[in-house]
Amino acid sequence: MDLSAMTASSSSPTTSAIALGAARRGVARARARLPVAPRAAAVAPSPSSSSTRWSLRLAPEHRAGVASARLSATTSKTMTTTKTTTTKTTPARVVVVARADAAASSDAPTSSLADDDAAIDWTALGRYFAATAAQCALLVWFTLWLNGGLNNSGLPMKYQNVIVFVWFAFNALKSRTFSPLNASRPKLADERAAKVEARRTGPHTTAFALCTPILKDFALRRKRPSWMPPGIAFPIIWTSIAVLRAASSVVVFNALGGTLNHPAIFAMFLHLSVGDTWNNINNVEKRLGTAVLGVGCVLLSVYNLVFQYFSVSAKAGYLIAPSAVWITIATVLVYTIWRINPGEDGALEPLLPRRRSAKNIAAADAAA
Repeated sequence: MDLSAMTASSSSPTTSAIALGAARRGVARARARLPVAPRAAAVAPSPSSSSTRWSLRLAPEHRAGVASARLSATTSKTMTTTKTTTTKTTPARVVVVARADAAASSDAPTSSLADDDAAIDWTALGRYFAATAAQCALLVWFTLWLNGGLNNSGLPMKYQNVIVFVWFAFNALKSRTFSPLNASRPKLADERAAKVEARRTGPHTTAFALCTPILKDFALRRKRPSWMPPGIAFPIIWTSIAVLRAASSVVVFNALGGTLNHPAIFAMFLHLSVGDTWNNINNVEKRLGTAVLGVGCVLLSVYNLVFQYFSVSAKAGYLIAPSAVWITIATVLVYTIWRINPGEDGALEPLLPRRRSAKNIAAADAAA
């Protein structure tokens, strides 16, 4: 902004010296005030008989953390003779530059947001572990309650096998019902519509981002590898795996003499709980990097499940083995999607979850 003070006019020859001296004092005062406040007050010389005009101009420029202040002084010197009056104007311009340490406060919010984005979200990590443990404990509790009911029911084994099959089939498809987290999965209809729209407008155009309701699921905008199976294959694969999980669990139930109270059965529920937590990370929170770490945990849990079932019954181990094969492929797929979807700065999303600043949360809400 411009601040100015005017003084009276004079015909004395010493006006120039007085004006330049006042200019130097004004510059010194401006330098002293710059680090204290982003806005400077008017610097006016003491009244004297001079037609000198002073103007202090501060124009902060936030580029590369530099704020610059320009102090301009224009001195008009009037010389009067006995017969004619001649007016001469001598401009004098002084520029004062203050670096980032003088106005660093203007960049403080940006630095704070960057620090938030760089910090590990320990709350999210704790939430993932707690939700997985809670869901697994809940599934085990219901299964032990069912086991007690079956042991006291006196039902023939064929009816008990049907009940066990239905219980494990339900959990294979809907175990997320017991998860404290939102573990929803992408819908096939939305996946198909997104691919059609992406071919028409491109997945990153403004029209596609704003006018397509299905983009509430961020996963639909991700790049996919060319070898990824078509969308119709996923429900077929997961339904087949659900049947194999239920059938193999019935085999284990019979091999154990009609009981569900065994570490092999608990390994199944641990695997399902880890998978539901991964669904929350990948499909709801859209953390690509953490999803890679999470799918690695899912892979370890299914390998443990195959080992546990094989230790009880080779038949059960063979039945559950295709689940491990598919999740191995899914792990490679998730890793590839992470690699081909860098952020706007070209860097891959970190594996550990990061705290999301208010700015990024607002951007995610706008995209949703």
